[in-house]
Amino acid sequence: MQPDYFTADYDVENMHVNMNKHYILEEALKLNLPKKIVPIPHKITLPKINLATAIDTSKYNDLQNKVLSKFQDIIDTHNETNEEELLAYEQEIFLELVKDPKTIEKLKVIVG
Repeated sequence: MQPDYFTADYDVENMHVNMNKHYILEEALKLNLPKKIVPIPHKITLPKINLATAIDTSKYNDLQNKVLSKFQDIIDTHNETNEEELLAYEQEIFLELVKDPKTIEKLKVIVG
């Protein structure tokens, strides 16, 4: 048996390389590796800015200004937040905005 130069060069033992593309996923699933849990940052510090003056809104339509206003409300009432709260705000704002026929028209243009 020929020596395995890769194993020797990289000091890797018990290495198995599968070159058959039809069995790679099957072998990977057999490894049963522990799931990696990625920590979500607990706090997101919100900047203390006025979005209407920080962004050129001169070409914004009513819908865009309404969304900007909702973002400003979040910034004005919270120093910091987290991803969970931001998702809740997003849902709340979306449900409020879809009551406006202009929002439905815009969604139809985007979604088709």
